[in-house]
Amino acid sequence: MLGTGIHKFLDYAIELKESQPNMFYELISDYELSFQIRNIRSGGEEKQS
Repeated sequence: MLGTGIHKFLDYAIELKESQPNMFYELISDYELSFQIRNIRSGGEEKQS
């Protein structure tokens, strides 16, 4: 069931990137920022690749 949700989200993200790229980049930026905030609150450090 989790795989289905991830698949649907990725389909949505691809469609959004093609039809509304600015909104797509805002969505991805918000997701990245929330990950960084959550990581700071948990006391972890973000790994750079």
